[in-house]
Amino acid sequence: MIKGLVSIIVPVYNSEKFLEKCLNSLVRQTYSNIEIIIINDGSKDNSLEICNNFSAFDNRFVIVNQKNSGVSISRNKALDIAKGEYITFVDSDDWVEEDYVLTLLNNLLSNNVQISCSAMCRDDKKGTYVVHTFDDIKLSSNDAINPKSQYYLTGIGGKLFLSSLIGNDRFDIDIKLSEDLWFYLNLVNKCDSIYWTSKPLYHYYDNNTSATHQRSATILYDDFVIRKRLVECFYDDVIYKEEARIIAYKSALKVKISYKRTGLDSLKISNVINYLTVEYKRVIKYKGLNFRDRIIIKILHNNLFFRLLNSFLKW
Repeated sequence: MIKGLVSIIVPVYNSEKFLEKCLNSLVRQTYSNIEIIIINDGSKDNSLEICNNFSAFDNRFVIVNQKNSGVSISRNKALDIAKGEYITFVDSDDWVEEDYVLTLLNNLLSNNVQISCSAMCRDDKKGTYVVHTFDDIKLSSNDAINPKSQYYLTGIGGKLFLSSLIGNDRFDIDIKLSEDLWFYLNLVNKCDSIYWTSKPLYHYYDNNTSATHQRSATILYDDFVIRKRLVECFYDDVIYKEEARIIAYKSALKVKISYKRTGLDSLKISNVINYLTVEYKRVIKYKGLNFRDRIIIKILHNNLFFRLLNSFLKW
């Protein structure tokens, strides 16, 4: 018989438009032994009132208010108070299928893994689209962090973690983009194996105002920091390491392309330029680099793109 408390962590900030659908999907879970931890991050709309209305009729809610501090601090605070043997994260503008917790927990226990994951759907104004299609599979931690694998999926949505695996790990509060990628892959790197189900149980709402859609140099720099950190920390396999290095290099190029338009402090600019200079020869020699990427990297390295861009802006 499946048992054990599952803590569902939901950071909330000005989410009144989506929040009821999210919370309704949680209270309707077919697996009922859950606690729903809401961290209200200084919302200025009716989000707190909506949460309180749910809490009044369901004692599984734990609501914590704090001044606006960001999603990472919110998640960390929830992790500090979570009582569950298992942890999952749901964003307040997303929602999950009714068997989300039951399926992930059953897969975790029956396959003796520490992380259980599901395929995801992307919801927008036009409808719902399945993002990932693959077979049910158990993977070693090494295979799960293969940058070219279809199972190398970013973020924490659609995943159930053994609480003891998380331990004292917390989200990096200095990173505004890809902080959940770092958190997830750090845990994958610590565990023995994970399990994926092909069932799309988590619905991600494609919100054009979210941080993922903000392409400022500062946001892109955070993504670069994480990608670079992954290369340095996680890859013992030579091929995996080189593939991850290409991803990090591309992230650095995106920062270089954007910083003159959106601004970035001089130290971060220097870090990016130095990285691109030092890593160029190693990246360009990698045999796994495809022809298109090789040409683009060479053009950007020689600043041909930037000369054309500056000429266009002056024109």
